Amino acid sequence: MIAPLRRAHRFATLALAVAVPPAFALAIASRPALPPAGEIPAALAREPATGALVLERDDLWRPLAIRTRLFAGDAAGPVVEIAPLADLARPDVLVYWAADAAADRVPEGARWLGRLAGAAPRRFALPAEARARGGRLHLYSLGHAQWLGSAALEVP
Repeated sequence: MIAPLRRAHRFATLALAVAVPPAFALAIASRPALPPAGEIPAALAREPATGALVLERDDLWRPLAIRTRLFAGDAAGPVVEIAPLADLARPDVLVYWAADAAADRVPEGARWLGRLAGAAPRRFALPAEARARGGRLHLYSLGHAQWLGSAALEVP
């Protein structure tokens, strides 16, 4: 019984050795071309409309050194600008907004606003309901699976 299995395995191995390389090359050749790094779709490249500056504070995120600026925005909702004053030294920092009052974690149903990377200021469009209810901004390090802090945000 072993000799027939060896023959079958030998045939299968030879067939795979012949069929896999061309199939792999065909799969690589048929991939769609990647867009150049400089080309970003217009919907993603658009900065949110800022409007008038409503609030500017450096002490909302204690003990983190982060400047927070709130702009009136447009009809879609207000805009918040977050600028780390020093390196956060955390990987993959994500920004969330939640209407809940939870101050020690990112609550269920929190809305993801975007990623905070480097020391450059980043602008995030807040949902329209933030104008009516206020809420909290939360920072979460995805790389460390760690909640970094939150800041209460009252939108006038």
